[in-house]
Amino acid sequence: MGLVNGYYLHLGGAEVTFLVRPAKKAASAPPALLYCYDDGELKTFDGYGLEDDVADLEGKAFDYAIVTLDFALCVSADGIALLKALGRMFADTNTVVVIGGVGIGLREHFIRTTGLPEERIVNGCLALLSHQPSANLPVHAPTDPAMLARSRMAYRHLSGISLVVDDMFPEVAATLAEIYGRSGKSSCAVIARSQLAVMTNSAFPVLAAAEIAGWISMKELTEQGELWTLSCEARREVASLPEFGMADDVIAQTMSDEALPVMQIETEQACLPLDYQAFNHFHHGGKVSAQDLEVMRDCARAGERLGRPMAALNTIIGRLEQVRATAIG
Repeated sequence: MGLVNGYYLHLGGAEVTFLVRPAKKAASAPPALLYCYDDGELKTFDGYGLEDDVADLEGKAFDYAIVTLDFALCVSADGIALLKALGRMFADTNTVVVIGGVGIGLREHFIRTTGLPEERIVNGCLALLSHQPSANLPVHAPTDPAMLARSRMAYRHLSGISLVVDDMFPEVAATLAEIYGRSGKSSCAVIARSQLAVMTNSAFPVLAAAEIAGWISMKELTEQGELWTLSCEARREVASLPEFGMADDVIAQTMSDEALPVMQIETEQACLPLDYQAFNHFHHGGKVSAQDLEVMRDCARAGERLGRPMAALNTIIGRLEQVRATAIG
């Protein structure tokens, strides 16, 4: 998330500094070669700052700080320590913190942990797909495998947008979008808070179904009958939670049994030459698998507190836990 978004912010004239773990500083040094599936070219990203200790950022001014930890890392001991350190550093500044992870209560966790005013904590998410070449995903034409292997990160736009933020604080979000748009190559979209919340949190039941089915293609997944129907119902259960504020008629229209298969299959095709399900296997089945499961559990608990059984979601969760337990065993 950080490297690709940093590249486009850099193209727009922004000064970009990365804070990385000490063990990753040497491997993160500029220049970074980025492989773009959109045009099959390598992009060179250099000129950025790099630090491995929050203390080294003292005295530097930042308009925005994009935190790219996923939900599970944000609530871990290391994540909490980092957020507290950022809160102390930004306390007497105007820096706006953009949340890159997703999950119920994550924004409230940021506010409590950093101690920053709520108007300086903004929800966001990555709107493109990116992965390290070490993921060894299948290579589809016209991707050049040699160029891909040379890159530090590879990425694919779906709609010309790299970052999405919600509109809870319109002026803050609009300023970030304007800075981002100066690149002329990509953009940051500002969407309704409910739309972003539903778009992110409701995606996990479908990804869980894909993992349960063995990461088959989306077309094959939509033909799985009971499992696919269950994942669609679980997605609607999540989308209808009051925390997200999505209207029932919008859910019925955009998440119907007829609309969801079309949307998923079209997304898979739009990702080519990046292999969509292979990417999901690598990312959601591995890198952020703990986050995905915990977000679904939180959604189930949120519904149950309101007296909703969340039957489809709980069934999906149970099956996913069984699949993962079997794989470990």
